[in-house]
Amino acid sequence: MKSGKPIPPDLGSYGMLGTLEIQRILPKSGRGPAKALVRGWPTPIPMNARTELPPLPRKPVYGPDARTEVRRILREAKREKINFGWSTKLNLCCVATGERPLSCSVWERTQAYMKRVRRERKHEQDVRERPLQLRLMAGRGPFVEWRRGIPTAPAPHSTGAPGGSPPA
Repeated sequence: MKSGKPIPPDLGSYGMLGTLEIQRILPKSGRGPAKALVRGWPTPIPMNARTELPPLPRKPVYGPDARTEVRRILREAKREKINFGWSTKLNLCCVATGERPLSCSVWERTQAYMKRVRRERKHEQDVRERPLQLRLMAGRGPFVEWRRGIPTAPAPHSTGAPGGSPPA
């Protein structure tokens, strides 16, 4: 043992790591912090890992809180019929099963995407319900016009056609 600290025998629980109960501390192997098995997370996590939301840049969240947050996001998206891309869905499913921690970038981008889709849908519904708009233009007086919905523009860096194929 290089660290000089003996590993205690398996007594069921060793203490707490943030808000998580440590079931077993694993022997240190290689570089980095020692790892521990915690209740509610299937893979070993580093002893200095974050276990509470929100995730910070370069500080992902491990543990059951991350899993429940991702399950909540997926449930909400399914209820509102918001479709994620394959890479986002893959990342979220890996967190939900405990294969990897919830990173800040995935969490923030998913929240921003859901917020944007909700805002666009609300605007489209508003345009359908109230198609006429009265505006006061400086120097021209009242101005009545038909409202238009959000133009469907292709995503940045895409070729314009659905599925990414070049337009014909």
